[in-house]
This record gives sequence, C-alpha cells and structure tokens, in this order.
Amino acid sequence: MLEAWIRIGTVRSVNPARREARIAPLPGQAHEFSGRAWLRVQRDGQAPLRCKVDGLRTGPGGLVIASFAAGVPRDTVGTMRGAVLVLAPEETTFPDNGDLRAGNLPGLAVRAADGTALGTVVEAYDSPAHPVVCVARKDGRRFLLPLTEAVLAGVDYAAGKLVVDGIEGHVVEETAEEG
Repeated sequence: MLEAWIRIGTVRSVNPARREARIAPLPGQAHEFSGRAWLRVQRDGQAPLRCKVDGLRTGPGGLVIASFAAGVPRDTVGTMRGAVLVLAPEETTFPDNGDLRAGNLPGLAVRAADGTALGTVVEAYDSPAHPVVCVARKDGRRFLLPLTEAVLAGVDYAAGKLVVDGIEGHVVEETAEEG
C-alpha cells in the first residue's frame, strides 16, 4: 500500500561522526518536530527510512538539529544530506499554541460561531496584516476570507476547526469560469 507522505523538512547538512543532521523545516511545519522520537527520512523517491531520534533541538537560523540514536549507522546518517523528512497523514499534528501562520491552516473545517459548517480551508496565504484562507464549500464553490480580529472567533487545532463570526462584508466569492 502506498502512503501519501507529507513533507515537513529537508536535511541541509550532516555530521556522521556525531550522528547529527541539520534540518530546515518547511514553512509552517516546525511544530512537527516537537517531541518526536522517530523521524522518517526519504531519499531520491525511495521508501522513507524510519530513524530513532535521541533528541531534537533548535539551532542557528531556525534549523532543527536531530541527534540520531546509536541504532542508526553513521554511514546512513552520511547519506541523508538533501533528503526530505516526511510523515504519514495520521502522524501530523496541529500546533497547540494557536499559531495562525498560513502553513498551519489547510485542512481545518470552517464553522460559523453558531456551528454552521461553511467548508474546509484548502489554501492559505500569509499577508503582512493577517492570514487569508480559501474555503471550499461542499457544492464546490470557493470563497476567500481574511482572518482579521473582526472575523476570527477561534481556532481549535486539536478539533481541526476554525470558527468565524461576522463574515458578512468580508467574504470574497470566487466567480465560476465560463468555458
């Protein structure tokens, strides 16, 4: 069975002697490294290699330093440069701090404050002022919504939902293309 792997970072450099790798998390994915005991490293389209981690720490410039367990051979660590780090969809987490960066929002269900389902966030964009989300409705139509203080009522990453209120006047409906 093939899994749809989700990329969370790239191995920038390695130190095989210390069994360490410097990892650049993808935007909005830094939270995925917190508390992980295992990382999956994928090279050149091969099946990901599951590697035990002794520790993860933040390094200079936001890099994550992974210290691999003694069971991960130094030769294996030496081949990781340029590899990507992936997770299976069921292994992904949402940040627990309410971080509203665009990379954290796709997949969240959007609900009105009264509980009415409005759709699902399919795309998100960071802007200097606030994130903007593209919400897909069940009928296939989409709309854009700025997540300003006036609109955002709350985000519950554990429940996978974004709650909005007072969206009238803020919604930008996408028009159907004529073919």
